[in-house]
Amino acid sequence: MKRREFLRNQLVYLPVASMIPAWLSSCDKDRLPDKQYTGRVVIIGAGASGLYAAKLLRQHGADVQILEASNRAGGRVFPDSSFANIPVERGAEEVHGKRSVWYDMVSASGGFAKAGNDDYAELDGVLHEVSTLNRDSDFEAARNFINQAVHYRGNDVSVAAHYRQNNLSSRTAHFVNAGLGNEYGTDNEQLSILGMAEEDQLWSSGNGNYIRKNGSLYDVLLREFSEEIALIRYQSEVVSVAFGGNVISILDGKSNEFQAEKVIICVPLTQLKKAAIAFKPSLPESKIDAINNIGMGPGIKVHLKFSSRFWAENTGSIYSAGVVPEYWDGHAGRGTDDVLTAFIMGDSAAQLSSKTDSEILKSCVDDLERLYPGQAASRFERGLVTNWTQMPYIEGAYSFPVVGGGIQNRKVLSEPLNNQLFFAGEATHFEGHSGTVHGALETAFRAVKELLDGV
Repeated sequence: MKRREFLRNQLVYLPVASMIPAWLSSCDKDRLPDKQYTGRVVIIGAGASGLYAAKLLRQHGADVQILEASNRAGGRVFPDSSFANIPVERGAEEVHGKRSVWYDMVSASGGFAKAGNDDYAELDGVLHEVSTLNRDSDFEAARNFINQAVHYRGNDVSVAAHYRQNNLSSRTAHFVNAGLGNEYGTDNEQLSILGMAEEDQLWSSGNGNYIRKNGSLYDVLLREFSEEIALIRYQSEVVSVAFGGNVISILDGKSNEFQAEKVIICVPLTQLKKAAIAFKPSLPESKIDAINNIGMGPGIKVHLKFSSRFWAENTGSIYSAGVVPEYWDGHAGRGTDDVLTAFIMGDSAAQLSSKTDSEILKSCVDDLERLYPGQAASRFERGLVTNWTQMPYIEGAYSFPVVGGGIQNRKVLSEPLNNQLFFAGEATHFEGHSGTVHGALETAFRAVKELLDGV
């Protein structure tokens, strides 16, 4: 999903010839121990973290089995190749920064696309190019609020509460919500400004957002993890994990039992929140508290195909005061079809989640028609709704910091239990890269290192 660097860095094109060497990413600050582990490891969840953990473990001799509740690998990396003349990303779309193993993987698959960099924002019911709004004092105050949020050091309150405490204008509240809450997978009423600042201060993958020029991010997973994907047992929803003895017993919903010496849990945070897996013995209260003090809420991504474009050339993002906080040109630099992507998180996504796909599409087109009178509705051809809130075994967008939470909760969630259970996935990243694919991969590295260190 889209994330990070709002109004600070644009999507960037880099031809293959200009790629920098593989960076020393946070996945290899510390090398994995130079030892073999030949025991049986079960990985629960076949998203990016589960696949990478399997690859690393196999390189160290482990006997690996991956259990996946759904019928597909990739988790929140999820393309559609039939909607337009180039695959659209229903989930993760951008690579955030160059300093990560994920950037290296995607780089090796080809060049990056050049997207537009002219942003537009609705103000007082009229759409303006952002670069023309520097004389509007309310808008400049809102933009400064966004850019200064990373430096916040006060009491823990929501972004929305801090915005109101600063007596900033309601004219631009939607713009700040698009730039902060929506980017973090929620809205400003739920997002902790202290937690957000805490995470941003730890961000180390670099600036800039990058999209693949050809193909999808899922193609990268297929190439990098083809052998691990072959190890997946699909539609194997784990319902219980009994640990503490010499052998861990894992049961799925079909009463199949799997045994292992080690287990790595790579399921989305929502599944831990709802206790979809019964742990025996129960998880410690500290870990349960940590799970409950990290947010993960509703999220919807909508692709809208039009017979011809009505938005300006070189458009990057369009910030609306309506039902959709942000649209962007979904095919800029990649294909010839005219596609806009709507990105909807938090309360707006919760309100739309009760509607049918047709009703969600109508809400988006009506919103665009309001911004571009007489142009959007007549050119709309079809749409594709991805409601992550209703996606089985995921049921949300990605994790975010809540008021009263803090990054320490991610650290507690990540801690191994009994040298048998290990935890990975973007929600367990406590060094600033939560909510990202590269963060998920880095947690896999950390969990495998913990496992090998304990052997």
